[in-house]
Amino acid sequence: MIFYLNTIKKTSISELAERFEVSRRTVMRDLDAISALGVPVYTQPGYCGGVCIDENYKFDKSFFSKRELEELILALHIADGLRRDGSKNSILQKLELLHPELTLAKENDLYEYVKIEPLLSSLALDDPIFLKINQALDDEVWIIIECGSQLFRIVPLCYMVGADGMTVCGSDGERRLSFPVDRITECTLTEQEFCREDFRKFYNE
Repeated sequence: MIFYLNTIKKTSISELAERFEVSRRTVMRDLDAISALGVPVYTQPGYCGGVCIDENYKFDKSFFSKRELEELILALHIADGLRRDGSKNSILQKLELLHPELTLAKENDLYEYVKIEPLLSSLALDDPIFLKINQALDDEVWIIIECGSQLFRIVPLCYMVGADGMTVCGSDGERRLSFPVDRITECTLTEQEFCREDFRKFYNE
């Protein structure tokens, strides 16, 4: 989002939500986090308002420390090993603009020395059901899912990734439930909201 804002200079919260496929609420949280990093991002209400970064702001190579960049490249390497969709390469190209030598050296090391065992069920992050669950997580609303010809009305709490694929964990209010995402055949968002803190006890069961 920072790269995008630094390129386009001015946009709207709705446009950012659509572009990054998240809710307006998530965009607002992300903008707060970006501002906390010291990036001069501004939001202005009204007809001529919008979201923008100071026109004089430029990225500095110190934006990522050496340790932060190494951890980011490791995370990309792991994610690419799980998904194998090639998206890592375009991200690495952007990181090379900041630290070309370090980025290339670290990626070469990881390619040689860290092997990721692929999941039995690949992560389809653009699947409509996955996107609906994401929206429910962002908007904090109950969902109704169909899994194994049964219907379940749950609060989605988090994802778990294991060797056999991705599972969405939630609660019906009385117990913790888990469903393999690739076995969910239908997902419907409701209008009933929930407060995540009310279900905190189900996270670590």
